[in-house]
Amino acid sequence: KRQAMDIPAADVPYSRIGNIAMAGDKLNFTELECMIIVDENLNAYKEMFDWLQRIVQTNEASGLDRSRNNDTTAPTVADITVAILSSHNNTTRTIRYIDCIPTTIGSLPMESTTGDTTIIALPVSFRFSYFELN
Repeated sequence: KRQAMDIPAADVPYSRIGNIAMAGDKLNFTELECMIIVDENLNAYKEMFDWLQRIVQTNEASGLDRSRNNDTTAPTVADITVAILSSHNNTTRTIRYIDCIPTTIGSLPMESTTGDTTIIALPVSFRFSYFELN
């Protein structure tokens, strides 16, 4: 849904005038905030919940380590690819977020409505190492 980045300026002292802002040398990313569609079986919610539990309850495994098969040693990081679609639902670009870790699962709306079908979306935030724009 959204993600930002910045380069913090470095203040350099200059004579008696004060500080001059110089371009920083480090790129910082904010958390990636997504809205994930949840089906009637809560599969997306369960997957996010299990991922968070796996992070807390197990030793970290590399995202590249595919030699382990059971869920207790599954990788704690994963790559996420977001497809940018045109008005005709064709992929125009993709953004690949590398080494993602979920940090927040938002609340799941618990309300009953009649009539119109509504889409239930779950807010989830991720931290990541970097991203690639293709």
